[in-house]
Amino acid sequence: MSNTVDELVDLIRDDLDETNVADVSDADILQKLNRAQRKGVLKIIRNYDSLFIANEDITTVSGVSDYDFPDATYAGKVKKLELIESSLPRRIDRVWYRQSGRYVRAGTTTRPSKYELVGTKIRLFSTPAGGLTIKVWYVRKPEALVKSQGRILSSGIDSATSQPYVIVDTLGADITTASTLLNNYVNVIDHRTGRVKGTVQIASINTTNKQVLFKAASLTRSTVLGKTIAIALPTTLEVDDYISTIHGTCVPEIPEAYHDYLTQHAVVAIKRSKGEPTQEDFAALKDEEDDIKNIYQGTEQQMKVAMRNPFFNRSTR
Repeated sequence: MSNTVDELVDLIRDDLDETNVADVSDADILQKLNRAQRKGVLKIIRNYDSLFIANEDITTVSGVSDYDFPDATYAGKVKKLELIESSLPRRIDRVWYRQSGRYVRAGTTTRPSKYELVGTKIRLFSTPAGGLTIKVWYVRKPEALVKSQGRILSSGIDSATSQPYVIVDTLGADITTASTLLNNYVNVIDHRTGRVKGTVQIASINTTNKQVLFKAASLTRSTVLGKTIAIALPTTLEVDDYISTIHGTCVPEIPEAYHDYLTQHAVVAIKRSKGEPTQEDFAALKDEEDDIKNIYQGTEQQMKVAMRNPFFNRSTR
């Protein structure tokens, strides 16, 4: 099981030596942890962008060339486009803006073969006909780090209300039954990977038996913060999964090998903000950075040279 965000917060407090660094709230630590995660993810995706790879389908509109990046795209990293025909993918090649003019054609096509990235838009060449399915592969943003609102001990359907429920080990203080507040919506978190398995709306909370019931109908909102609100718990839910507020995940999605980097980065940032000396802590952070640079040494390289030049194909005999 990976470290939870709550455990990372405790590790940071241990390293801070709070007899000297006072008045550090959990909110302060989470802010610094999320900054550290952003830095860490940039380091990871240089060598392992498939960790956060995701895809989303776009349906074209006739005569429209430009389409928005998927909402969760991280740092503008759209990696690949495919035209889906009869359930089979056909690659669409990327071109750069200096080259794109040669691919402009009058009218529309049912087989766009090129695309370019313009700001936060994907531009298809030639202009597509309507109703085509374009699969966009992109690097997604990791979920923000938030504290756990409970580890799931069991789940089921309430016999009196027919509402799905979970029973947790400890009820978090942040969740609420007030439907006007965002914390009325919770993510179900995979305890191994930190991925969000699903998002549901709280109907009621029983503090005696630590049971949280979720709405099975009459949702206040169908989507919140870009997430679809379900009327059932995810079928992949397991004992030891977690619930967290809709704002993020309570289990970091980045590999556990990076967790020491996250905590050390946060320690340095907090001490700097409090005017405390950071020389030794900064040296330790540099060691952590050196370590994570070496994580992918010896792994298979995914970059390949495309042998499109005819000279590559000449016989040497």
